[in-house]
Amino acid sequence: QHGQPASDFYVGDKMPVLSFFISLCGCIFIIQIAFLLQRAGIMKWLRVVGYHSLYIYLAHVMVVAAVRIIVTNLFHSTNVPVILIPAMILGILVPMILYNLSVRMGAWWLFSLKKPVEEINHYSQVAIA
Repeated sequence: QHGQPASDFYVGDKMPVLSFFISLCGCIFIIQIAFLLQRAGIMKWLRVVGYHSLYIYLAHVMVVAAVRIIVTNLFHSTNVPVILIPAMILGILVPMILYNLSVRMGAWWLFSLKKPVEEINHYSQVAIA
């Protein structure tokens, strides 16, 4: 229709089967890249981030919100890259650090219903050595 903006979700709304296959191809592509990186031994740090992905998911919103508040109120900046770059970096690193500190201090229950016995034992052995 004239004057109406085109839908951004045309394929998803009008062709759900095609949308499904496009999504499936994207997932397969990312999984294949992950296997290739693992086989080549490239970007090993990504495995550490992947291991902590649940904890990042649980805590990143609070960290990113805090970074945005600090940058806008303390530094008086609303520049998107100035907010986005530290928010992304800290939104990944701070939850990882927070999880590891909580396990070491016995507050593992902040992130899990099941006690991570292996990690607690690992940190105990590191502290002894």
